[in-house]
Amino acid sequence: MLRHLLAFGIVLLGIVALGQVVPQPPLVPVSLTDEIGMAMNKAQVMDAALQAWSVSFGQQPGAKKLIHDIENNVIEGTARVNFRSKAITFREETMGSITYTVSIKAVNGQCNVRVHNFRHTGNRNAPDGGLDLGIICEADAPLVHYEGMGLGLSRKLHADARKAAMDKAQEVLRAFSARLRLLGGQQ
Repeated sequence: MLRHLLAFGIVLLGIVALGQVVPQPPLVPVSLTDEIGMAMNKAQVMDAALQAWSVSFGQQPGAKKLIHDIENNVIEGTARVNFRSKAITFREETMGSITYTVSIKAVNGQCNVRVHNFRHTGNRNAPDGGLDLGIICEADAPLVHYEGMGLGLSRKLHADARKAAMDKAQEVLRAFSARLRLLGGQQ
């Protein structure tokens, strides 16, 4: 009897131990911000931001201005980065595009720029369909592997997409900031 009770206790302890979930830290989506100081009023900053948009973000693939609100001095648009993994080759389903949103707010003496909402959409023309990586996050994303590959390879692919998106976004943000400073008389 004691032996059965001990076996039952061990089984019960094993079930309880398996039922516990290790808490994972929340994933944080990547974003870039820049605050460009200028000796202008907000209407002049808005005009300069529109001109800088056309030679930076406006030149990117799929670029569109979605909001151009002169009353509130806000510009919002989207663009994309065409992505092909350098870390994982011969996987056409990982190709695709990473779209992002650009939010610009003009205030007196300053232009605030935020590049955010990076999202990967896979190649729909791949033989097995596209692999969507979804929202591009910081740190060790994803928490669960993508379909058809292990967690290590999934994280490597996600890191590759994050690097490609951030490199391109930083390059375009630098071009925007440089043009804005030039238009503001700062060199």
